[in-house]
Amino acid sequence: MKGNSFVKKGVVFLFLLAISSLALNRVKSLRGERNLLSEVAADDIQSKWGKKVFGANMYLFVPYEEKKITELWNDSKKVAPKIEYLKKYAAVFAKSIDKNIQLRSEYRYRGQYKIPVFESDYTLTGTFTGFIEELEKHPDSSISLKKDKAYLFVTTSKPNSIINFKAKLNGKVQEKVLWNSNGVDGYRIPIDLGNRELHNIKFSIEYSTRGTEGVQTKALAEKTTVRMSGNWPSPSFSGFSLPKERKIDKNSFQSVWELSNPIKKTIYWDTADSHEQSAYSKAHKRNLGVSLFVENNIYLKIERSLKYGFLFIILMFSAIFLLESLGGYKLHPIQYLFISFCMVLFYLLLLGLSEKVGFFVSYGISSLAVVGVIHGYLSAIVKNTKRVSLCSFALLVLYSYMLVALESSDSALLIAAVCLFLTLAFIMFVTRKIDWHKEFLIEG
Repeated sequence: MKGNSFVKKGVVFLFLLAISSLALNRVKSLRGERNLLSEVAADDIQSKWGKKVFGANMYLFVPYEEKKITELWNDSKKVAPKIEYLKKYAAVFAKSIDKNIQLRSEYRYRGQYKIPVFESDYTLTGTFTGFIEELEKHPDSSISLKKDKAYLFVTTSKPNSIINFKAKLNGKVQEKVLWNSNGVDGYRIPIDLGNRELHNIKFSIEYSTRGTEGVQTKALAEKTTVRMSGNWPSPSFSGFSLPKERKIDKNSFQSVWELSNPIKKTIYWDTADSHEQSAYSKAHKRNLGVSLFVENNIYLKIERSLKYGFLFIILMFSAIFLLESLGGYKLHPIQYLFISFCMVLFYLLLLGLSEKVGFFVSYGISSLAVVGVIHGYLSAIVKNTKRVSLCSFALLVLYSYMLVALESSDSALLIAAVCLFLTLAFIMFVTRKIDWHKEFLIEG
């Protein structure tokens, strides 16, 4: 009975689709393994070159002692109080700061994997003004400022990635620059605020550093200007504020942030323990920066393309089934299986070639190879060049659609919806004259 034959073919199709799905999952696993190897290569370079660069933030720390009196009692009788002097710090933020950050990017290689790295030049200029008067207005008269123990603190990345750190205060080169070892990476510049010349500080800091992922800094001063530029064609800006101005072309980018009064006060009276970390964390939401976005991440593109794999196999099976229905041809399930495996191998070819010659060239070679093999195979079986060519052209259109969807991630859903609608409309149009009752219903 034709109905029974149709049911059997449906069961066979489901079995073939299950096998194809397993094959696709194996390719997905292989993609994950290759991606992991690329991440290991990236970690190896980052361990020597440096990861994302944080820093270029300025603080002025002024230590002080706070007198603490604790009343003591012995058998309900008051005795001499306990007097302690607690060492604490006031964290002062700059009045204004201008940060000029220039990136010079290149690629470093580990085997066949290439990792983007960069060197960056920092120039920080700005002022600390009016802070002495504010410090001395503290309402607790028991505190005692230790002005001779104050220091400027510049946060940077890890010490192994810093090159040529130079500091000037009020035009004078600072020879005594110490590396900080209290939880936050950076440099200490000791200053004596007993010197009235340092009650208003103009600073100039210059250094270079290396990194691999991007640059991030903070907007802490009453007025902050950040200028970032580099020779990377696809920057990704991040943080609580996007650049006021930006210019991006195929070889470089330029960006400018101008932020006024991002914080409500310029002095935080802090605790003694990990005071750098505490002051740093108070402005944790004031981050801004740029990441070196890699547009042609082949593993990400292949992962996205694999999501279409099962759908494409179903559509190809449907096209071949139409060939059978319209032309009276019969294909064996093994022949369906060969065609589905050929479509799975498209992704394996794409993965292997992309690591050698790039994604776009690999995509073209792989899609043309698969379409060519399937076209030749069906031509030998069906013996109808026109219909086989139409089927092969439809497969080529599907691969072209997928490439467009991969390159237009923001519109991928719309493209998929339109493509599926047009595919269904085409199938309905082609099969409009088929008598499905005659073909598949049980006779009698």
